[in-house]
This record gives sequence, C-alpha cells and structure tokens, in this order.
Amino acid sequence: MYFWSENTYAHWNRNLIDLALSRGLDARDTARLLAMAHTAAADAIIVGFTAKYQYRSWRPVTASRQVAADGNPDTAPVAG
Repeated sequence: MYFWSENTYAHWNRNLIDLALSRGLDARDTARLLAMAHTAAADAIIVGFTAKYQYRSWRPVTASRQVAADGNPDTAPVAG
C-alpha cells in the first residue's frame, strides 16, 4: 500500500502554495510561509532521528518480529 503518490516536498509545497493563495499572501509572505513550514519539518526530522538514536527504541515492526525472544509467555510473534 502506498501512502504517498508523489514526492513529499512537491505535495507539501503545492498545498502550502494553495493555502497562501487562498489567504491572499504576496510573494514575500508566501516565501516566509514555505520557509517556516520547511524549517519546522526539518526540525521534526532531526528530533525524530535524535530520539531514535538516543533511546535506541525499536520500531514496532521490529519488536513484533522479536517478541518470541522476550521471555514473556503471554506474547506471541506477529507474522511478517
């Protein structure tokens, strides 16, 4: 199953530009909106990866495949 049918940045930019047009923003304010949105997205990606490596958390799919080795008789592995 595909969650995105196009490049993520093309998708975001198109929708941000539509938002800017619907609000009547000029070129300067539209550029500012795009810059703020992309800065926030970049910060979120950085924080996500930092937390991933800081806490060394498993992804759910990884954990579900390894559940048979957790020593808990009440858990069962998920196929896949």
